[in-house]
Formats: sequence, structure tokens, C-alpha cells
Amino acid sequence: VGGDEIDSNTNGQVLGNEPGFNAPTANGTPQNGWTDGSNAYVSDGLYATAGFGGFTQSYANFGFSIPENNEITGIEVRVEGADTGASSHSVNAELSWNGGSNFTNGENSGTFTFTDSVRSIGGQGELWGRTWTPAEFNNGNFILNIINQVSNIEEPMRIDAIKVRVYHQATGGGGGG
Repeated sequence: VGGDEIDSNTNGQVLGNEPGFNAPTANGTPQNGWTDGSNAYVSDGLYATAGFGGFTQSYANFGFSIPENNEITGIEVRVEGADTGASSHSVNAELSWNGGSNFTNGENSGTFTFTDSVRSIGGQGELWGRTWTPAEFNNGNFILNIINQVSNIEEPMRIDAIKVRVYHQATGGGGGG
């Protein structure tokens, strides 16, 4: 994945500092079944973990600043995580635009490997089934749910870092004179 690096300790991928991707700085609600959800703020070898499928961890306060007249053209979620067993670990991502009252349908990450790997969910041109406005990405409105998709607590899913990018472009402009 572009902009990502190799972790010298695990030989796995880590989320890099690619411009336009923002990390969360707060946990939202719900926070059920995950241990140490705040460990997913930074790629540092400390993990948020969950065993059973269906456990949800929410993330908020991504610090987006999108000009109010811009058109949203896509949303990409990147997850750095690892599969700790033979259970084909993955996560679903859901997005809220109204502080967690409603969420998009979940999109799946695909299967993680035994070492840290980065999975992209969504991307340029992927609007997650709705039309978005810039204000919906303000802190307090935009929330990301990560939902564990494994059923074996003895082989928990581990997430080291999460970042989100909102693709947008300037719109408007009238006819020339």
C-alpha cells in the first residue's frame, strides 16, 4: 500500500505518514469487547485486541478540515493489524456522519496475515452508499466503527493503527463573462 513502511521489528507493514490520512484521537461509543482501543491511534506495536466476532470499537476526532463548498468524492479507511491464529481474521468498517445515530453499511477489510499488514477499505470514488457534506466530517459528527469478524477468542484480532482519508475537490464557479 503506497506510503506504508516495513516494521523492522516484525517485518510486517505499518501505516506510514502519507499526506491526507488522519488518525483518531478519541474513542467513541460503543466500546464493547475490545481491549485497549486507544492503542490503535498510532502505529507503535501496541494493539487494540478483540476475540469474538461482532465486538465493536468506535473511533472519533480525526481532525478533518474540509472546505464547506468542497464535494466529497471518496473515503478510505486504512487498518494496520494482524491475524493471531488460523481463523481468517478481518474487520468491518462502518461510518457515521451524525455522531453515531446512523452508520453506513459495513465494508470488509479482507483477511489479515500473521504479521502486521495494512488493509484499505473504500477509497477514491467510494462513498459508502451515501452523499456526504464537509460538515459531516467535523469532530463530533464523524465516527468510525471497527467490528471484529473472528469467532475464536484464543486467537484475537490485533489492530496497531487506523487512519482515514477523505477525498474531496473544490466545486462551484459560475459561468465566465
